[in-house]
Amino acid sequence: MKQGGLVILFSLFLNSLFAQHPVGDKLEQLYFQGHYGLIYRKAKKLRVKEETKLLIAPTYYFALTTLQKSANIYWLKRNLEEPNKAIKLLTEIKNTVDGKQFLEAHSYELYGLKQDLSNWLSELNQTKLKKYASGYSQLVDSFFSGFEGVNFAEGSNSISSDISDYKGLTQNRINLAKYAKQQLGVKYTWGGEDPSGFDCSGFTQYVMKHEGLNIPRTAGDQYAKSTKLDVFNVQCGDLVFFKNDGRISHVGLVISKKGELVKMIHASSSLGISIIEINQSTYWKQRLFAYGTFLNNR
Repeated sequence: MKQGGLVILFSLFLNSLFAQHPVGDKLEQLYFQGHYGLIYRKAKKLRVKEETKLLIAPTYYFALTTLQKSANIYWLKRNLEEPNKAIKLLTEIKNTVDGKQFLEAHSYELYGLKQDLSNWLSELNQTKLKKYASGYSQLVDSFFSGFEGVNFAEGSNSISSDISDYKGLTQNRINLAKYAKQQLGVKYTWGGEDPSGFDCSGFTQYVMKHEGLNIPRTAGDQYAKSTKLDVFNVQCGDLVFFKNDGRISHVGLVISKKGELVKMIHASSSLGISIIEINQSTYWKQRLFAYGTFLNNR
Protein backbone atom coordinates (compact mmCIF):
# COMPACT_ATOMS: atom_id res chain seq x y z
CA MET A 1 0.00 0.00 0.00
CA LYS A 2 2.83 2.32 0.83
CA GLN A 3 4.41 1.82 -2.60
CA GLY A 4 1.01 2.29 -4.27
CA GLY A 5 0.52 5.55 -2.37
CA LEU A 6 3.86 6.83 -3.59
CA VAL A 7 2.90 6.00 -7.18
CA ILE A 8 -0.36 7.93 -6.81
CA LEU A 9 1.41 10.92 -5.28
CA PHE A 10 4.02 10.91 -8.05
CA SER A 11 1.26 10.71 -10.66
CA LEU A 12 -0.51 13.70 -9.11
CA PHE A 13 2.79 15.59 -9.07
CA LEU A 14 3.28 14.99 -12.81
CA ASN A 15 -0.26 16.02 -13.59
CA SER A 16 0.12 19.28 -11.68
CA LEU A 17 3.41 19.96 -13.43
CA PHE A 18 2.51 19.34 -17.06
CA ALA A 19 -1.25 19.16 -17.57
CA GLN A 20 -3.51 22.08 -18.46
CA HIS A 21 -3.90 24.19 -15.36
CA PRO A 22 -6.24 27.14 -14.65
CA VAL A 23 -3.22 29.31 -13.87
CA GLY A 24 -1.71 28.60 -17.28
CA ASP A 25 -5.05 29.14 -19.02
CA LYS A 26 -5.45 32.54 -17.41
CA LEU A 27 -1.92 33.64 -18.26
CA GLU A 28 -2.39 32.45 -21.84
CA GLN A 29 -5.59 34.46 -22.18
CA LEU A 30 -3.98 37.60 -20.77
CA TYR A 31 -0.95 37.19 -23.05
CA PHE A 32 -3.18 36.90 -26.12
CA GLN A 33 -4.82 40.17 -25.04
CA GLY A 34 -1.43 41.86 -24.74
CA HIS A 35 -1.45 42.53 -20.98
CA TYR A 36 2.31 42.06 -20.68
CA GLY A 37 2.87 44.19 -17.58
CA LEU A 38 0.09 42.43 -15.66
CA ILE A 39 1.33 38.97 -16.66
CA TYR A 40 4.90 39.89 -15.73
CA ARG A 41 3.83 40.78 -12.20
CA LYS A 42 1.50 37.79 -11.79
CA ALA A 43 3.96 35.25 -13.20
CA LYS A 44 6.77 36.62 -11.05
CA LYS A 45 4.70 35.88 -7.92
CA LEU A 46 3.48 32.50 -9.18
CA ARG A 47 7.06 31.33 -9.75
CA VAL A 48 7.76 31.42 -5.99
CA LYS A 49 4.30 30.49 -4.71
CA GLU A 50 4.37 27.01 -3.18
CA GLU A 51 1.38 25.57 -5.06
CA THR A 52 2.41 26.91 -8.50
CA LYS A 53 6.21 27.18 -8.51
CA LEU A 54 6.61 23.75 -10.16
CA LEU A 55 4.33 24.62 -13.08
CA ILE A 56 5.95 25.45 -16.42
CA ALA A 57 3.48 28.19 -17.35
CA PRO A 58 4.54 30.87 -14.80
CA THR A 59 8.20 30.64 -15.80
CA TYR A 60 7.31 30.53 -19.51
CA TYR A 61 5.07 33.61 -19.38
CA PHE A 62 7.46 35.43 -17.07
CA ALA A 63 10.19 34.95 -19.69
CA LEU A 64 7.93 35.98 -22.58
CA THR A 65 6.74 39.16 -20.91
CA THR A 66 10.26 40.04 -19.78
CA LEU A 67 11.27 40.00 -23.44
CA GLN A 68 8.21 42.00 -24.46
CA LYS A 69 8.94 44.62 -21.78
CA SER A 70 12.53 44.81 -23.05
CA ALA A 71 11.23 46.51 -26.20
CA ASN A 72 10.67 49.58 -24.01
CA ILE A 73 14.03 51.32 -24.20
CA TYR A 74 13.57 53.06 -20.83
CA TRP A 75 12.82 49.76 -19.07
CA LEU A 76 15.70 48.05 -20.85
CA LYS A 77 18.22 50.68 -19.74
CA ARG A 78 17.48 49.72 -16.13
CA ASN A 79 17.34 45.97 -16.80
CA LEU A 80 20.03 45.18 -19.35
CA GLU A 81 20.59 41.62 -18.10
CA GLU A 82 16.91 40.66 -18.01
CA PRO A 83 16.62 39.65 -21.70
CA ASN A 84 19.58 37.26 -21.26
CA LYS A 85 17.99 35.71 -18.18
CA ALA A 86 14.62 35.35 -19.92
CA ILE A 87 16.05 33.58 -22.96
CA LYS A 88 18.02 31.26 -20.69
CA LEU A 89 14.79 30.38 -18.85
CA LEU A 90 13.12 29.50 -22.16
CA THR A 91 16.16 27.44 -23.13
CA GLU A 92 15.95 25.52 -19.86
CA ILE A 93 12.30 24.72 -20.63
CA LYS A 94 13.21 23.69 -24.17
CA ASN A 95 15.91 21.31 -22.93
CA THR A 96 13.46 19.01 -21.13
CA VAL A 97 11.12 16.59 -22.87
CA ASP A 98 8.01 17.91 -21.16
CA GLY A 99 9.15 21.48 -21.55
CA LYS A 100 9.61 21.04 -25.28
CA GLN A 101 6.13 19.54 -25.54
CA PHE A 102 4.80 22.55 -23.67
CA LEU A 103 6.53 24.91 -26.11
CA GLU A 104 5.21 22.97 -29.10
CA ALA A 105 1.70 23.36 -27.70
CA HIS A 106 2.30 27.12 -27.63
CA SER A 107 3.79 27.37 -31.12
CA TYR A 108 1.52 30.27 -32.06
CA GLU A 109 2.91 32.37 -29.21
CA LEU A 110 6.46 31.39 -30.09
CA TYR A 111 5.94 32.37 -33.72
CA GLY A 112 4.77 35.76 -32.50
CA LEU A 113 7.64 36.02 -30.05
CA LYS A 114 10.18 35.33 -32.78
CA GLN A 115 8.73 38.04 -34.99
CA ASP A 116 8.47 40.49 -32.07
CA LEU A 117 12.08 39.85 -31.03
CA SER A 118 13.33 40.31 -34.59
CA ASN A 119 11.53 43.65 -34.85
CA TRP A 120 12.81 44.68 -31.41
CA LEU A 121 16.44 43.83 -32.22
CA SER A 122 16.27 45.80 -35.46
CA GLU A 123 14.90 48.83 -33.63
CA LEU A 124 17.47 48.41 -30.84
CA ASN A 125 20.24 48.44 -33.43
CA GLN A 126 19.26 52.02 -34.27
CA THR A 127 19.64 53.26 -30.68
CA LYS A 128 22.47 54.06 -28.27
CA LEU A 129 22.09 50.54 -26.85
CA LYS A 130 22.92 48.90 -30.18
CA LYS A 131 26.05 47.29 -28.71
CA TYR A 132 23.77 44.92 -26.78
CA ALA A 133 21.74 43.86 -29.81
CA SER A 134 24.28 41.34 -31.11
CA GLY A 135 24.54 39.50 -27.79
CA TYR A 136 20.76 39.30 -27.40
CA SER A 137 20.48 38.12 -31.00
CA GLN A 138 22.90 35.25 -30.49
CA LEU A 139 20.85 33.95 -27.55
CA VAL A 140 17.59 34.31 -29.50
CA ASP A 141 19.04 32.41 -32.48
CA SER A 142 20.35 29.71 -30.16
CA PHE A 143 16.94 29.23 -28.56
CA PHE A 144 15.07 28.90 -31.86
CA SER A 145 17.78 26.85 -33.58
CA GLY A 146 16.76 23.26 -34.29
CA PHE A 147 13.31 23.78 -32.88
CA GLU A 148 11.61 21.78 -35.62
CA GLY A 149 8.52 21.12 -33.54
CA VAL A 150 7.35 24.71 -33.85
CA ASN A 151 5.67 25.74 -37.09
CA PHE A 152 6.50 29.36 -37.79
CA ALA A 153 4.73 29.51 -41.18
CA GLU A 154 2.53 32.57 -41.55
CA GLY A 155 1.78 32.22 -45.21
CA SER A 156 3.68 31.32 -48.30
CA ASN A 157 5.44 32.83 -51.26
CA SER A 158 3.07 30.67 -53.32
CA ILE A 159 0.29 33.17 -52.50
CA SER A 160 -0.50 34.87 -55.79
CA SER A 161 1.86 37.80 -56.10
CA ASP A 162 0.68 39.03 -59.49
CA ILE A 163 -1.31 42.18 -60.00
CA SER A 164 -2.92 41.18 -63.27
CA ASP A 165 -4.87 44.40 -63.70
CA TYR A 166 -2.89 47.60 -63.21
CA LYS A 167 -5.79 49.81 -64.22
CA GLY A 168 -6.06 52.83 -61.97
CA LEU A 169 -2.53 52.54 -60.55
CA THR A 170 0.14 55.15 -61.20
CA GLN A 171 3.49 54.10 -62.62
CA ASN A 172 5.18 54.81 -59.27
CA ARG A 173 2.91 52.32 -57.51
CA ILE A 174 3.38 49.69 -60.22
CA ASN A 175 7.15 50.10 -60.08
CA LEU A 176 7.19 49.78 -56.27
CA ALA A 177 5.20 46.55 -56.36
CA LYS A 178 7.35 45.03 -59.10
CA TYR A 179 10.63 45.99 -57.44
CA ALA A 180 9.46 44.73 -54.05
CA LYS A 181 8.53 41.36 -55.57
CA GLN A 182 12.00 41.03 -57.06
CA GLN A 183 13.21 40.67 -53.45
CA LEU A 184 10.97 37.67 -52.66
CA GLY A 185 12.91 35.01 -50.77
CA VAL A 186 15.68 37.34 -49.52
CA LYS A 187 16.46 36.27 -45.97
CA TYR A 188 15.51 38.19 -42.83
CA THR A 189 18.46 39.89 -41.11
CA TRP A 190 17.96 42.19 -38.14
CA GLY A 191 19.43 45.55 -39.06
CA GLY A 192 19.49 44.49 -42.72
CA GLU A 193 18.78 47.07 -45.40
CA ASP A 194 19.92 45.56 -48.71
CA PRO A 195 19.36 42.33 -50.72
CA SER A 196 21.90 40.45 -48.64
CA GLY A 197 19.27 40.53 -45.89
CA PHE A 198 16.42 42.83 -44.78
CA ASP A 199 14.57 43.72 -41.63
CA CYS A 200 11.06 45.16 -41.97
CA SER A 201 11.82 48.88 -42.15
CA GLY A 202 15.09 48.31 -43.99
CA PHE A 203 13.07 46.60 -46.71
CA THR A 204 10.45 49.34 -47.07
CA GLN A 205 13.14 52.03 -47.04
CA TYR A 206 15.13 50.18 -49.72
CA VAL A 207 12.14 49.71 -52.03
CA MET A 208 10.93 53.29 -51.62
CA LYS A 209 14.39 54.62 -52.42
CA HIS A 210 14.20 52.85 -55.80
CA GLU A 211 11.42 55.30 -56.69
CA GLY A 212 13.37 58.29 -55.38
CA LEU A 213 11.56 58.41 -52.04
CA ASN A 214 13.84 58.88 -49.04
CA ILE A 215 11.95 57.74 -45.96
CA PRO A 216 13.13 57.26 -42.33
CA ARG A 217 14.94 54.09 -41.27
CA THR A 218 12.77 52.73 -38.44
CA ALA A 219 9.16 51.55 -38.54
CA GLY A 220 8.21 54.04 -35.84
CA ASP A 221 9.68 56.99 -37.73
CA GLN A 222 8.16 55.81 -41.01
CA TYR A 223 4.76 55.81 -39.33
CA ALA A 224 5.32 59.23 -37.78
CA LYS A 225 6.35 60.86 -41.08
CA SER A 226 3.79 59.17 -43.34
CA THR A 227 0.45 60.62 -44.38
CA LYS A 228 -2.19 58.53 -42.61
CA LEU A 229 -4.87 56.68 -44.60
CA ASP A 230 -8.07 54.87 -43.77
CA VAL A 231 -8.50 51.28 -44.92
CA PHE A 232 -10.89 52.30 -47.71
CA ASN A 233 -8.21 54.37 -49.45
CA VAL A 234 -5.14 52.19 -48.92
CA GLN A 235 -3.67 50.75 -52.12
CA CYS A 236 -0.60 49.28 -53.74
CA GLY A 237 2.55 51.19 -52.74
CA ASP A 238 1.26 52.40 -49.38
CA LEU A 239 2.58 51.16 -46.03
CA VAL A 240 0.83 49.14 -43.34
CA PHE A 241 1.92 49.47 -39.72
CA PHE A 242 1.57 47.10 -36.77
CA LYS A 243 1.67 47.81 -33.06
CA ASN A 244 2.68 45.73 -30.06
CA ASP A 245 2.56 46.81 -26.42
CA GLY A 246 1.97 50.45 -27.32
CA ARG A 247 4.73 50.85 -29.91
CA ILE A 248 5.02 50.54 -33.69
CA SER A 249 6.67 47.17 -34.11
CA HIS A 250 6.50 46.31 -37.82
CA VAL A 251 5.89 47.72 -41.29
CA GLY A 252 5.02 46.16 -44.64
CA LEU A 253 4.36 47.36 -48.20
CA VAL A 254 0.81 47.03 -49.54
CA ILE A 255 0.57 45.29 -52.93
CA SER A 256 -3.22 44.99 -53.23
CA LYS A 257 -5.53 47.41 -55.03
CA LYS A 258 -7.93 49.82 -53.41
CA GLY A 259 -11.03 48.03 -52.13
CA GLU A 260 -9.39 44.57 -52.04
CA LEU A 261 -8.45 42.61 -48.94
CA VAL A 262 -5.10 44.05 -47.92
CA LYS A 263 -2.12 42.00 -49.01
CA MET A 264 1.40 43.00 -48.03
CA ILE A 265 4.95 42.08 -48.91
CA HIS A 266 7.28 42.32 -45.92
CA ALA A 267 10.35 41.01 -44.13
CA SER A 268 9.16 38.06 -42.05
CA SER A 269 11.54 36.73 -39.42
CA SER A 270 10.59 33.19 -40.45
CA LEU A 271 10.25 33.39 -44.24
CA GLY A 272 12.30 36.43 -45.24
CA ILE A 273 10.68 38.62 -47.89
CA SER A 274 7.26 37.10 -48.39
CA ILE A 275 3.64 37.93 -49.14
CA ILE A 276 0.63 37.53 -46.91
CA GLU A 277 -3.00 38.58 -46.86
CA ILE A 278 -3.32 40.22 -43.46
CA ASN A 279 -6.79 38.90 -42.64
CA GLN A 280 -5.54 35.32 -43.05
CA SER A 281 -3.08 35.69 -40.17
CA THR A 282 -4.35 35.92 -36.61
CA TYR A 283 -0.97 37.31 -35.55
CA TRP A 284 -0.88 40.19 -38.03
CA LYS A 285 -4.61 40.91 -37.91
CA GLN A 286 -4.42 41.24 -34.12
CA ARG A 287 -1.55 43.76 -34.31
CA LEU A 288 -2.77 45.78 -37.32
CA PHE A 289 -2.64 49.46 -36.35
CA ALA A 290 -2.63 51.93 -39.25
CA TYR A 291 -1.91 52.70 -42.88
CA GLY A 292 0.28 55.47 -44.23
CA THR A 293 1.75 56.68 -47.50
CA PHE A 294 4.68 58.59 -48.93
CA LEU A 295 3.03 58.60 -52.37
CA ASN A 296 0.88 61.69 -52.01
CA ASN A 297 -0.53 62.60 -55.43
CA ARG A 298 1.50 59.83 -57.07
